[in-house]
Amino acid sequence: MKHIAVYCGSRKGKSLAYEEGARELGKELAKRNITLIYGG
Repeated sequence: MKHIAVYCGSRKGKSLAYEEGARELGKELAKRNITLIYGG
């Protein structure tokens, strides 16, 4: 897989778990050299 599309809102929400999850996803995608395509 070279690209992944993520559809979500631009706010981090009330729970820090959403922000932390987004950061971890970004780090993992970067490690695997996968391009993130964002759609909100």
